[in-house]
Amino acid sequence: MIRLTPMFLLCVSCSPATTDDADSGVTTQDTGSVTLDAGEATADAQSQVMDSGIQTPDAATTVDASEPVTDAGVAIEDSGPTRPPVERPPLRPGMQEIRIEQMVEGERVQRLVLIQVPTRLDENRRYPVVFAFHGNGGRPHGFVGQLRRFVDQGRFIAILPEGLERSWNIGREASQADDIEFVGMIMNTLRAYRNLDLERAFAYGFSNGSALVNQLAARTDHFRAHAMGASALVEGLLPPDEINLASFLSLHGTEDRTCPYDGGRGVLGYEFLPAEDSAALWASKIGCARFPISSRTDDGNRKLDWSPCDGGHRVVHIGFQGAGHGLPNDQEGGLMNLIIEFFENTP
Repeated sequence: MIRLTPMFLLCVSCSPATTDDADSGVTTQDTGSVTLDAGEATADAQSQVMDSGIQTPDAATTVDASEPVTDAGVAIEDSGPTRPPVERPPLRPGMQEIRIEQMVEGERVQRLVLIQVPTRLDENRRYPVVFAFHGNGGRPHGFVGQLRRFVDQGRFIAILPEGLERSWNIGREASQADDIEFVGMIMNTLRAYRNLDLERAFAYGFSNGSALVNQLAARTDHFRAHAMGASALVEGLLPPDEINLASFLSLHGTEDRTCPYDGGRGVLGYEFLPAEDSAALWASKIGCARFPISSRTDDGNRKLDWSPCDGGHRVVHIGFQGAGHGLPNDQEGGLMNLIIEFFENTP
């Protein structure tokens, strides 16, 4: 992976969502398209996702809110990697964006991050933070409708980054950005906002985004819990012996062919571990029971639970019977609800 030189903060614009987007609750894709990581269309009947249509106007102009997302301004001068972030005022209610400047293959690029804030924001409260990483070919806007009701209930503030070339660089994607560095730059920027409790930060990813979450869990200490949807660990990218203590939720369709449930060659030629073995490997890293408790959920899905682990953390795997690369939203109490409750119950 190419190492890149970090360039810091950018700009912020604030505006409420301009599109009345119904909450689909589907967590399988994150755009109105139905592209998979290989760039091919999917016909999975259980996971049809509509683009939220959220669009943010340029804060420096008085454009119609229906225009596409634009740059909110110009980047400020690089503050240097060791300078602490400048404290910013509280976040404002509604949808807003920041852009972070990063060097990628010798060029400065502006990278979009959406921040979804409760419409009734308590400025005296520090909110937990949930990152959501889209799949290959996706955009962060697709998560907006899925997360709206949780955010507006005041349960957390959502951070929705966009992958360069609409992908996350695990090794063979279109993007050549250092996305581990990019997430670190986002975290550094967020420290300037006093509304956020970064000690209670969590990460969910779908497909290619899930592969990035695996790498973030292996190589950083940003998050107290990770939820991986439709992607297992990749051979050659396994975690080291010691990792940051955190909880893990693995969600995978048993008929997935893009990232095979039983392991083997999948999308872009990656060799995946079996999904259950991937979860077991995380369990072995954080002092869980050697053998999981195996059961069936009320919806008939296979559940493996290695809990309790060190520090009260958990490792849980759910194999959705008959599901492909998409994950059904009408099971387990609603997929996003399952993920959020897992985060909230993390010590």
